[in-house]
Amino acid sequence: MDKRQQKIQKAISCIQNKKPSKAKEILLKLTKNFPQDTHILYLLGTSFLQLERYAEATDCFNRVLTIDATNSDALGLLGACYKLSGNFQKAKETLLKALELTQASSIKQNLAAVYMELKDYYSASLYYKSAISITTPEPILILKLCHCLNERFLFNESLEYLNLLKEHSEQFIILKAIAYIGIHDVVSAKRLLKDITKTYIKQRKWSAELYKLLNQIGNLEEAKVLLSQTNDTSFDVKVKKLENNILEPSRILQYSKVITDSKVTKKSKIAYGFALANHYKKISTSSWIQTLHLANQLKREGQSYSKETEKANNIAIQKKYLDTSQYKNAHKSNTPIFIIGMPRSGTTLTEAILGSHSTATASGESLVMHYTLNGMTAKSTNGKDRLDFLEKNEDWDEKLQTKMANYYLMMQRKIDNQAKFIIDKMPHNFQYVGFINRLFPNAKIIHCNRSPIDTCLSIYEQNFNNFHKYGTKLEWLIDAYKNYQNLMAFWQERLPGNVLYQLNYEDLVNKPEENIRNLLNFCGLDFEQECLNFNESQKVVKTASVRQVRENIYASSNKRWLGIEDEISELLEAFPEYHK
Repeated sequence: MDKRQQKIQKAISCIQNKKPSKAKEILLKLTKNFPQDTHILYLLGTSFLQLERYAEATDCFNRVLTIDATNSDALGLLGACYKLSGNFQKAKETLLKALELTQASSIKQNLAAVYMELKDYYSASLYYKSAISITTPEPILILKLCHCLNERFLFNESLEYLNLLKEHSEQFIILKAIAYIGIHDVVSAKRLLKDITKTYIKQRKWSAELYKLLNQIGNLEEAKVLLSQTNDTSFDVKVKKLENNILEPSRILQYSKVITDSKVTKKSKIAYGFALANHYKKISTSSWIQTLHLANQLKREGQSYSKETEKANNIAIQKKYLDTSQYKNAHKSNTPIFIIGMPRSGTTLTEAILGSHSTATASGESLVMHYTLNGMTAKSTNGKDRLDFLEKNEDWDEKLQTKMANYYLMMQRKIDNQAKFIIDKMPHNFQYVGFINRLFPNAKIIHCNRSPIDTCLSIYEQNFNNFHKYGTKLEWLIDAYKNYQNLMAFWQERLPGNVLYQLNYEDLVNKPEENIRNLLNFCGLDFEQECLNFNESQKVVKTASVRQVRENIYASSNKRWLGIEDEISELLEAFPEYHK
C-alpha cells in the first residue's frame, strides 16, 4: 500500500471513529496533490458533513459529481447536505436523482424525511415503507412512518405498525395515543397516557404533545397540573401558562419587549401576542384589541390575500356544480352528517351535541371529503389544493361519483365501522356543499351561522394556521366572510330544506333544548339526554374550542365587541344590520 492509500485509510478510520477534524486535515493535504480524485473529495465532503459545515461539504460533493455525474453515494450525501441546511426542495430533487441510480435504504430514508419537512406525508410514508421493506427496520423508522400515517388520518394502519414494536418509548406512547384518539378509542388513550402523565408530573417534565392530548381526551385538570408544575422555563411554556392564566403576573412581559427580542422566534412572538391579548380580555378592552392588532400584523407579514382570486374561486365552484348532474342511482347512504360554516360559528359545539348521541361518532375536522374530491388519495394535509378538482376536465359521471362516495365511506369507516352516523365537521366544506349532495343526496348537511361581527372577531382572536391567513386582517376577513355568504346563498337556492339545515348559534345558546331537539329531529335521531349534557361526554375534541365544549352552553361570547366599536369600525360598517 503506497503512502497515498495509507493516508486515505487513516482518514477513513478517523471518519468511522467520529474524528472528522483530523480526517479533514489529512484529506485537505491530499486534495492539493490529487484535486480530481473523487474518492478523496467524497471523503473530504463526508468529514465536512460530520463537522456540520454544510456549504463546504456541498462544494466537495458537487466537485465529485462534476467529474462523475453517476456517483450515487455523492448524490445521496449532497441531498443530505441540502436537507440539513434547510434547502428541502433542492434536497428532494437531488435525492430523487440518486434514486434513479440506486435503491439504497439510506437515500429513501433521507427522502422521506425531506417530504416530512415539506408536509407531504403521503410521499414520506411511501418512502419510509419502501426503506423498511429492504432492511431490518430500526424502531425510529417505524415511529417516523407512524407519524406520517397519523398525519394522514390512517390511524388503524399506524396502530398495526406500532404493534410491531417491543420497546415502548415516550415517542411510541404519544404516537399510539394519537392513533387511539384518531379512532375515538378514548379508553385506550387514557390508559396508555396514565403512567407517562404521572411520571412527567412527578419529575416536573414538560411535553407539549402530552399536554395537547390530555386536553383532547378531557383530562383538563391533569393537563393543567402538568403545565403548572413543570420546571421547564422555555419561552413556549411561558406562552402556554399565559394562555391558561397560570403565569405569575410578575413574569408577564409587555408585548413591545417580546417583539423586539431577537432570541424569541417569530412563531413564539405571534403565539405570545395572542395569549397576551386573551389575558387582557377581562382586564382592559383597549389593551385586548390593540394587542390583537399587533399579533395579527406580525402574523400576516409575508402573507398575501387576493380578493380577485377568492371571487374567481367562488365562480369556478358554482360553474363546476352546474356542470355536474344528480344521478338517479347516486349512493343511498345517509351515514355521513356534515357540519359546515365559517370557523368559530358554533361548528364544534354542534359536533359535540350530535357526537354525544349513542348512534353517532364524530370524525373531527376531517380532510376525507377534500381527499375524495381531489383524486381519492390521502395525500395533502395543507388545504392549499382543496379546489384542484375544479380544474380537472374529467366528467363527473355516475361511475366516478359512485367511486368517490365509496372511497369517502371507506375512509370514514376506518374511524368507526359500527356507528350508524358519522359526523364530519370541517367548516370549510361549505365550499363543497353541492358536491357533497351529488355524492350523498340522502346525507344531512348542517350549516352553522352566527353574527358575522362575532364570527369575524372570534377568528381574528385565533392563532390559526396559514390556511386561515384571511383571518389576520379585518379587511381580508370581511371579504372572506362575504364570499362565504354568497356561496351559501347559492347552495341554499339549489338544495332542498330537508338536506341543508340552518342552525343559528345565537338561537342555540339562548334556547338550547328547543334547538337541540329540532336539530336531532332533522338528522333523524331520537332525543337523548346525553345530547343536552354533551359537555360531560368522554369523546374526543381536537379544535380551538377544546376547552369551551367541556363546559355547558354559554351566551357570553355574544357581542363581545361592545366597547371597541372604534377599533373595529370597518367590521361594523361591513355588517350594519348586525349591530343595531
